[in-house]
Amino acid sequence: MNKTAVLWDLNGVIIDDMRFHFLSFQAYMRELGSDMTEEYFITNCTGTPPNEVFEAVLPVLGNPVSIEEAIERKREIYFELIRGNMKILPGVKQLIDDLCSRGVKQAVASGATGIEVETILREFDIRERFGAVVACEDVSHGKPDPEPFLTAASRLGIPPEMCVVIEDGEYGIRAARACGMAALAVTNTQTREQLALASLIVDSLEEVDAGAVLGLI
Repeated sequence: MNKTAVLWDLNGVIIDDMRFHFLSFQAYMRELGSDMTEEYFITNCTGTPPNEVFEAVLPVLGNPVSIEEAIERKREIYFELIRGNMKILPGVKQLIDDLCSRGVKQAVASGATGIEVETILREFDIRERFGAVVACEDVSHGKPDPEPFLTAASRLGIPPEMCVVIEDGEYGIRAARACGMAALAVTNTQTREQLALASLIVDSLEEVDAGAVLGLI
């Protein structure tokens, strides 16, 4: 039995939907009579679970709704925006299939909500490739805390040192390194300088195959 695993981030790695997350946050803030700039989103929301985003912004607005209501409405707007507009990133399906053919276990560890993760994976018919999904509601602390990746590894039954994380964000890379996992960074959303802690940095997953990924362990 193969005793290695690859743990995938979702947003910015499997799909490029950061623009849709920004637009859905912005649209909802405008519904509440406020706004959100792209600069604020990039600095404070990228890689941050939605409950933590709303924990920060709702008190400033006088807590007009509950965090649960805010998450649900933002999710509704997000799904409206991505319908028919979402694309899987280059090299992703090929790498997932290559890893599967070698018997490598795979999981998704994302700061998105479970319903978002499940919907996206099923949209591209790749849900069955993943032995575990860890979403924001499955952990007490999001990235850069290592809990999401440790939880995913535990669910797969693979020790952390035998896992490779695929990430596009500095927080995710820091989380992987904090628990002794190798990290492959792809520059879909951040610069090489921001991802410098990674074991390997590429500009596209088309540049690597399963052998190259597993060689990082």
